[in-house]
Amino acid sequence: MGHSRGGNQVTRFAAERKNSIISEFLLIAPTTWNRQRAIANYKKIHASELAEPLFRAERLVALDKSKELIENIGFLYCKNTKASAEGFLSYYKPDEWFNSVSVIENVLVPLLVIAGGRIVLTKG
Repeated sequence: MGHSRGGNQVTRFAAERKNSIISEFLLIAPTTWNRQRAIANYKKIHASELAEPLFRAERLVALDKSKELIENIGFLYCKNTKASAEGFLSYYKPDEWFNSVSVIENVLVPLLVIAGGRIVLTKG
């Protein structure tokens, strides 16, 4: 069972491990992903372009410094925080497998998907 990003992770697990002893999966509002929407959402939340921190993170990984922290970066709903290059990329690198709908077709066991609407986050 997984919810939101966890739902996507469960879907990926099911797709990648076809001989798993787990015979059924429950997904609650698993995430969907679209490159243009991801870019727009990042700009809306952080008032900056995604390309620059994405480039910095990719460069650090290429230099074998994936655990190095990037300072003053927008990450998820945190502004001007720190995030490792690998952590940042795990959320923001372009990857069609972030879209649960694209992954489901690779799952061979039964899935129950409970779709959700817009989640409203509160400040605090």
